[in-house]
Amino acid sequence: MKSIQLYAAGGCLDTSGPGGYGAVLVFGEHRMELSGGYRITTTSRMELMAIIMGLGALHERCNAEVYTGSKYVVSVLSKGWAAKWRDNGWHMNNGEPAIDPDLLGQLLETCKDHEVTFLWLGEPTGNPEHERCK
Repeated sequence: MKSIQLYAAGGCLDTSGPGGYGAVLVFGEHRMELSGGYRITTTSRMELMAIIMGLGALHERCNAEVYTGSKYVVSVLSKGWAAKWRDNGWHMNNGEPAIDPDLLGQLLETCKDHEVTFLWLGEPTGNPEHERCK
């Protein structure tokens, strides 16, 4: 199975407004950059979208290391919270509705196709691939 690194970042001008995402996929000497934006969105949606689009660009099953500056995204996925929320009708343990269930559900489905490890980079990362995503 091929091993790839996916660097992902997303942002928004305000708590809810125009925003965008960037993703850089690295496989050996090969590199692919993806980006997009939305008129009305949030930072967490853009962080999730960067990962969804990056993993969605893979044409075969891969071992993917996903690097992000979002502690939220890493925790929600690596600790299994998103899967628990999905199984609980997209409600968190405290009964509150989960945030971004549409994208979390899409990402959980996309992750089934790969072996994915989520890694938090912290901020500022100083990592050139992650900085390129911003």
